[in-house]
Amino acid sequence: ICEIDLRAPESAVYQIGDTVLVAQLSRELVDWGHVVVPAGLARVTNVAGASLRAEIITQFGRIADGLVAMPVDAFADPGGAVPVPVENGAMGEVIDARDITQVPNHRDVVFINLGRSDGVVLGDVFEVLQPIGQDEVSAAAEVRQVALMQIVHVRENSSSGMLVNITDLGTAPGVPVRLVRKM
Repeated sequence: ICEIDLRAPESAVYQIGDTVLVAQLSRELVDWGHVVVPAGLARVTNVAGASLRAEIITQFGRIADGLVAMPVDAFADPGGAVPVPVENGAMGEVIDARDITQVPNHRDVVFINLGRSDGVVLGDVFEVLQPIGQDEVSAAAEVRQVALMQIVHVRENSSSGMLVNITDLGTAPGVPVRLVRKM
């Protein structure tokens, strides 16, 4: 068992059994905030005021001093539910990729400018589009799908999606996305 000590922010209230994300705050995206790069998940085992002790339950990267801890949203298991096709789904665009140095055909995490306020929920599927033979996308522009992404985290005005089917490069900031399957 690997345990870590955490210090909760003044306004935070944690209880034994809560799960926290241990992460690095990476570069800042203008108008959106810092990129959060997960290092692991920990379960709170002891609370003494603002001092917490937590057990590491999953590790994605190096956990060391200087990382931040934040609460993990409650997860409601959808059971056997699967996303169903939609027509004329919501349109948005890529804000940026989590990792600056992407590996082609790797399951990257991509941020989009649609979130809870737009009806996005965990499990929704978006296609990443790229214009054909044009520099910009307009309503009349022809586009092609370069990837599919499934939403893995939702905030009020943005979401994070994991690329699950990459057919070509093209997930640069500003590239359009369209909802194609809805939970």
